[in-house]
Amino acid sequence: MHAHSTSIDQLLRDNPQLWRGNKRVHIHQGLDSGFSTLNALLSDGGWPFPGLVEVINPQPGNGELSLFLLAAKQLSDSAKTLTFIAPPQPIYAPSLVNAGIKLENCVVINHCTPRSYLWACEQALRSAACGMVFLWANHLSISVQRRLQLAASDGQSCGVIFLPRPLSNSRAAVQLRVSYGSPTSRLVTLLKARGIHKPQTLELPL
Repeated sequence: MHAHSTSIDQLLRDNPQLWRGNKRVHIHQGLDSGFSTLNALLSDGGWPFPGLVEVINPQPGNGELSLFLLAAKQLSDSAKTLTFIAPPQPIYAPSLVNAGIKLENCVVINHCTPRSYLWACEQALRSAACGMVFLWANHLSISVQRRLQLAASDGQSCGVIFLPRPLSNSRAAVQLRVSYGSPTSRLVTLLKARGIHKPQTLELPL
């Protein structure tokens, strides 16, 4: 009986899309995204914390970070480190300051091999000092994504992974796609989240 219980506990820990039937869906308090319509679709009322978010963004460097600035500020205010790994363009410090983020709580990792940045991402997520990790990658295997998800769970952190193409059988708690329809707004399509049975598209201001 004990071994059976342990295996169930391991499944629940490894896959954020599973939960016990005798527990409420809203297990964690999410990080406020700053968009009430988006928060309403996310089962935790915001970005999963802890958890992993997969963002499909074929045009990196077009303001994708703005979706997470309010959540990042919340963590910065609580003295948590924000880590940016392999950004496609230099992180624009004034925009972080304008969002109320403390620059002394920010770490940027550039110019490293894919193997190195994946290792850095895993270590940062697992560190209790790091609240949010942003990683720009060309590709991830499901096994690596699973390791990152477990690291986020162990470290009580949120990982945001930007990819040009979606992963099938993604282990991320939330999977979304970003596109840009006008100079003042973007389209966010929620592809996967607990309680979402079909893709939901929102138009959010930049």
